Amino acid sequence: MRGALIEAMAHINALDEAQRHEWERAICYLHTLIQNRRPAEERADSTTFFVEHTSQGKEIDIMRTIADMHYEEGEKRGIEQGREEGERKDTVESILALLGTRFHPDAVQALKPTIETIDDLPRLKELLLAAPYAQSVEAFTKTLYE
Repeated sequence: MRGALIEAMAHINALDEAQRHEWERAICYLHTLIQNRRPAEERADSTTFFVEHTSQGKEIDIMRTIADMHYEEGEKRGIEQGREEGERKDTVESILALLGTRFHPDAVQALKPTIETIDDLPRLKELLLAAPYAQSVEAFTKTLYE
């Protein structure tokens, strides 16, 4: 990648000021897109090259910082979604286990597909709290569809 950048920058330096600035911005944008797909150890070398060879150095640092923040935010969001999904699955399993100890397992298994489609964690928690008080599978089914 470094060789391609050096060659591109050599051609850009021959352009007039306005054209050079526009091409530097375009290359800077492409660099940022590529940069954030590369392993961390490759990022520093490439960024250093751009800071040394273009007038866009500060802009690259800003874009890299923004891209890193987006990456970290996405990573945090993914972890949070994973936690919530795990908690949702655990709650579904708890509901089914609790109902399974009180009622006929086949009747409880018939409810499994419906309970598993519920994405709303607070709703699942309500159902978990209602399960011990259900007088029958039919009564729980009514609670399920409320």
